[in-house]
Amino acid sequence: MDGEWPKFAQLYVFDTAHEVANRLLPFVGSSRSSSLDEDIVVDLLKMLDETNELAKLFCKARDKT
Repeated sequence: MDGEWPKFAQLYVFDTAHEVANRLLPFVGSSRSSSLDEDIVVDLLKMLDETNELAKLFCKARDKT
């Protein structure tokens, strides 16, 4: 929906320039936000993109758009 933040599979293809920020957005302002390390999120995304077959499929779709 227009005006809503991306979630679930949309995170792989919507606004990829801000992918990490979009993934951290649900936690902003919560007590959990202070314990989240952006570098760890980046590393986890990289690991998933390299090893998870479903993540690879979404990356291919993202790269074709």
